[in-house]
Amino acid sequence: MDEIDALNGEFSLSGDLLISYAACSEANAFYDPEYREITICTEYVDFLAEMADW
Repeated sequence: MDEIDALNGEFSLSGDLLISYAACSEANAFYDPEYREITICTEYVDFLAEMADW
């Protein structure tokens, strides 16, 4: 939740924004304007972790 609190301190949105994680079969993230939702693919999280060399 620290990340969300930090982002809320930086941005002022006109409404709530839902953030979800899901398997998508590709390393990506998507925004759905109908539901005001960002879906972050679990494959993208793995890809970023590999790039960061954790």
